[in-house]
Amino acid sequence: MTNKKRCIITRIEVQEQKRELLWYMDAQDHPIEIHLHNEAQPSYVGNIYIARVERVMPQINAAFLKAGDLTFFYPMEDDLSTIWFTQKCGPADALCQGDNLVVQVVRDAIKTKEICVTTNISFTGRHLVLTTGKLINGISRKITGERRHDLQTLLEQMKSPDYGVVLRTSAKECSADILLAEYHGLQQEYVQLMERIRYLSCGQQIKAAPHPFFSHLYRYLDDGITEIITDQGDWYTRLMEETICSPLTRRYEDAGYPIHKLYNIPGQLQSALHTKVHLPSGGYLLMEPTETLTVIDVNSGRNTRKKSVEEYSYANNLEAAAEIARQLRLRNISGMILVDFINMKSEEHQQSLLHMMRNATKADYVKVSVLDVTRLGLMELTREKKYPSLREQLLDESDVVC
Repeated sequence: MTNKKRCIITRIEVQEQKRELLWYMDAQDHPIEIHLHNEAQPSYVGNIYIARVERVMPQINAAFLKAGDLTFFYPMEDDLSTIWFTQKCGPADALCQGDNLVVQVVRDAIKTKEICVTTNISFTGRHLVLTTGKLINGISRKITGERRHDLQTLLEQMKSPDYGVVLRTSAKECSADILLAEYHGLQQEYVQLMERIRYLSCGQQIKAAPHPFFSHLYRYLDDGITEIITDQGDWYTRLMEETICSPLTRRYEDAGYPIHKLYNIPGQLQSALHTKVHLPSGGYLLMEPTETLTVIDVNSGRNTRKKSVEEYSYANNLEAAAEIARQLRLRNISGMILVDFINMKSEEHQQSLLHMMRNATKADYVKVSVLDVTRLGLMELTREKKYPSLREQLLDESDVVC
């Protein structure tokens, strides 16, 4: 079965702390994504709060907010007319110190960066998302043809001046009745939240998000995952209680041969942190993270099968581009990325390589921008930062023990 994909949920020990591990694999059991969750330091992503504006920073178009002991960074990108204020201290056309407003966490604190929030509140379901800050209705780009036309007609029934609706990829296989039922459920959740905030004080948490692994699992279900395996009793119970996960869930119970050994999790974690990445044809990548960016060097190694130097370099680079796209997602590398490919003289080959890289990064759930090739021949990319990199989470690969 060539498209068979599965994921594992287990626990490992990192830096003498237990971490929950979500391991997403392809049909050959190669890891596609690795996510870790520190139970002692829960994620705030998805939580909704009433926060107070402590300081407005017009020079960077941002503000710092407080909710209890939490400090938030708010990039002021949203339309003021869509923000839910519970208290307004200044003019209506500006965000002011002392304003109280409803925010949702979009990124946990990373190193010196504060928790990042938005005023675009989202209510996420299995097949659709209701958003208060983006009022335009939309459909997943993966849905095309006649089905997309049918869903556009259905979206007309969901129009509202107060929120937008986005149909996810999984909506492709759903009946109109199921989608409308989920829409009305999220609509009710929206109305109830609007009612509640009238009686809550600043600093309170309005809503706690589900475990962060579930948002990844929903993506994997859209991607055609065929099996969810866990050796953890609590996770088995959670998954069986989740209607859409239960049919795919299997409990691993071989005490004599732990799941860590079956899938060589320690070894694969070590490999995901190595600087050197070997390519099938004999070439290799050198991946060097720094404080400000990640530098990737493509080397030909012993790959000398092509008679023409240009063709040989081009083939090597195409193979490297596919592997780089995979490694960015696997290692969760973000920020600025510079790639030093093997030199090519052909402009056609250079443009083809850019096209290949853009296609290869489309499968990434995080936005990757492939910019251009510099005058020095370096390809420039950026990848959004949503979570700490795998290296940051594991700190030192020698401390990874299962």
